[in-house]
Amino acid sequence: MTPKLQQTVPVVAREMISPDYFELAFAFPELARLAQPGHFVTLTPIQTGPPLLRRPFSIQRVSPDGEVRLLIKIVGAGTRALAELRPGQTVDVLGPLGAGVFQVSPPTTQPIFVAGGVGIAPFLFLADRLHDRPDLHSTLIFGGRGAADLVTRDRFEALGLDCRYTTEDGSLGHRGLVTDELRARLADSPAEATEVFACGPLPMLRAVALLCREAAVRCQVSLESQMACGLGSCRGCVVPTIGDPTGHGIPYQRVCYEGPVFAANQIVWEELT
Repeated sequence: MTPKLQQTVPVVAREMISPDYFELAFAFPELARLAQPGHFVTLTPIQTGPPLLRRPFSIQRVSPDGEVRLLIKIVGAGTRALAELRPGQTVDVLGPLGAGVFQVSPPTTQPIFVAGGVGIAPFLFLADRLHDRPDLHSTLIFGGRGAADLVTRDRFEALGLDCRYTTEDGSLGHRGLVTDELRARLADSPAEATEVFACGPLPMLRAVALLCREAAVRCQVSLESQMACGLGSCRGCVVPTIGDPTGHGIPYQRVCYEGPVFAANQIVWEELT
């Protein structure tokens, strides 16, 4: 298990990249050295007003000089407060959290990243790590309600990924869902060399997992969940799993502790709501 660090750290950047999305960067070199794609942090701003509960966010990127960057969608009072932070102000950060992270290993040579909305965040970190792997041909399938939800796509294009976009309103790329593009991509891909990595809303993850099961393709999913502690103590973010085939395994696992990344075939999707 990766050591967990908690520290009050300075904000170094807050950049609005659309009316609903922003990037928040803070200086935390020790955490940046430990973080892996799929890890997340919880944080709260240091302020004089009413305290805010800690919010969990996937790590979007780390830099060699110790900067940690998050992609955040404004959905309520907590994220709005974070969007109002300015460089020099401080946040209390706990991380890196989670034991389950994305891992690309043999025989995979054709990884497919499937992201919905803000679920794109961990894939920039993963794409950075895989950029110098000439044995890999990586594909990104990124979907949202409209083009405004497909933020940071230019960065994946700059890294040389084969990028395919879907929008429900048809404003960019294929009009439809990410599963439409994934189905077509899987039909053209050798199952042994292909592995899918997915992050986004639960209905999307369930559909992706089913497609991969039908195609006999390996799949890793990063689950999103409301959580109180982020440390596994409250057990408020458990998901049903198949457990150990010997009957001695744990039928429920914690998104914040054993996850957030799981093998899709370990999740009992029919019981997950």
